[in-house]
Amino acid sequence: MLDWLEEWNDPAKFSKRQTSQTYAALHHTVYGLLELVRYCKSELHSNYILLELPEYPPTISVSREPLDYGDTLRANCSCSPSRPRATLTFYLNDIMSN
Repeated sequence: MLDWLEEWNDPAKFSKRQTSQTYAALHHTVYGLLELVRYCKSELHSNYILLELPEYPPTISVSREPLDYGDTLRANCSCSPSRPRATLTFYLNDIMSN
């Protein structure tokens, strides 16, 4: 990532360069983020870093209520955007459903 930033600032490759202040701010921000990722992976053993929480909690909607014993449950679970993308899984009586 820092290599790309260096290339973007090279006048021989790009006609439009950012100001030295913009370059310094981007460089420090990217470097800080990369160091944060390295720390989280090596020290905290994290597989990913949550960059953005969903704005609202997940919502579950069902086709109809109430249901009688033996009825088929049709449901949908939705969530607002997040980074990384959320993975939603349904469990019914501790059994994962597909």
